[in-house]
Amino acid sequence: MKVIFIKNVKNIGKINDVKEVSDGYAQNFLIPSGSVVRATDEAILKIKAGQKISSEQEMKKDGELKQLLADIAKTKSVTLSGHAHDGKGHLYQAVTAQEICHAIKESHNIFIAKDLILDYTKSIKAVGDHTVTIGTKKHTLDYKVILV
Repeated sequence: MKVIFIKNVKNIGKINDVKEVSDGYAQNFLIPSGSVVRATDEAILKIKAGQKISSEQEMKKDGELKQLLADIAKTKSVTLSGHAHDGKGHLYQAVTAQEICHAIKESHNIFIAKDLILDYTKSIKAVGDHTVTIGTKKHTLDYKVILV
């Protein structure tokens, strides 16, 4: 029986896969569990149309991200002022990704979500120049954050 997977089934199929499985397996397990539906011509066309739309949306998002990164790259850096301890250069608290995003918005009028700041695991807790990575896994940009 030809089926379309609507849920991932380990070692069998992934969402939107069209596969041939045995009739008994489909009727006794896959269909009752809600993992698959019968693959009719109409259902297959809907899946292909959905994949095409999804692909177009992904390309559009990718283009928007590239443009955003290009705009951010033009600014080169952002400066933040923190409340440092008695001239030792250490901050009272670490600078967060949200604060970096807010500084970019205030300084350069470019809005970025804090999710776009990647690998922000080591906190910035000292005055000076620091580098953060902005983007996604596909497209990244090293950006300078200056703390004074």
